[in-house]
Amino acid sequence: MSYYDPKMYGTENYYKTMYGFVYTDSLKYFFKKFEAYWVLDLIGSYYPKLRKEDFCSIYIDVADDEAKFYVTDGNSKRKIVQQKIEFTDLSESIHLYLTDSVLMFPSDY
Repeated sequence: MSYYDPKMYGTENYYKTMYGFVYTDSLKYFFKKFEAYWVLDLIGSYYPKLRKEDFCSIYIDVADDEAKFYVTDGNSKRKIVQQKIEFTDLSESIHLYLTDSVLMFPSDY
């Protein structure tokens, strides 16, 4: 199951990263709640490639203590990057969007 908080949608603030993209209030809440700021580093490491796309869907699928990270184009037809994460303490799978240099949950879109 993917993380979703029904109280979170839209954003009032954007938070800058050192990678050149920003993220929303709901992601700030998520990163703090799950101590998952490493997700920003992971996405940031691929950002030079991702920023060439108009729209990306980003997935971190968690199973047991491992995760699969992958990014598809906006139509989820073409994988842009993928990486296996051999250990994570993240307990929730997540799905994110990256468009116009803004990282967000689908509910923020």
